[in-house]
Amino acid sequence: MSNLWKKDEVREPPALILSGATPIAKEKTNELKKYLTLYDAPESREQVEHRWTVFNDLQELVRTWIREESMNQGMPEIEANSVGGNVFQFGSYNLG
Repeated sequence: MSNLWKKDEVREPPALILSGATPIAKEKTNELKKYLTLYDAPESREQVEHRWTVFNDLQELVRTWIREESMNQGMPEIEANSVGGNVFQFGSYNLG
């Protein structure tokens, strides 16, 4: 018998674990939190807000540059105003 679901087949979702985390899982979670804090891994609210401010400023600079370059290459201003551009986040710091 195949393990593939049939097109119209309805299956029950897997059972939830209602008993909560095991003592070992709780201990490991606390250890992880301790090490993350020790190495300043969790960002503070201020750090996150600053990163987003810098990212938004960079995004605006890129869009302004694209608009200006479009007009320098002969695109009418009304069209250049609708030209877009994006900076995408990636990597461990979520910046490109």
